[in-house]
Amino acid sequence: MRKQKFDSQELALISTSYMKKLFPVPKSSELFVEKGVISNDGSYNLFYEDNYFSKYSNAVKQAHQSGAFAKSNAENAWVSLMSKILSAEPITTPDMNTLEEYWLTEK
Repeated sequence: MRKQKFDSQELALISTSYMKKLFPVPKSSELFVEKGVISNDGSYNLFYEDNYFSKYSNAVKQAHQSGAFAKSNAENAWVSLMSKILSAEPITTPDMNTLEEYWLTEK
């Protein structure tokens, strides 16, 4: 499993990318957040299941390499988000009772 903290602007980009199906949308048991844990600045941690993280991070890198970010009006934000995604830290599996699925997870 991998973990990364994202701020509210980054979370907005992530949500937009899922709603527009720009990257693989997580399915059940692939992407989690901590139950009820949101920082004062609106940031929170995402927890990626390893296989999903590999698929997701590869899709993000491919979008960058194909020039998709350069075609957007927020290229720098996308590149910054990609760097942050790729730097998600490997962790041992957390207590799953403290996590819930990300709100845009496909059921």
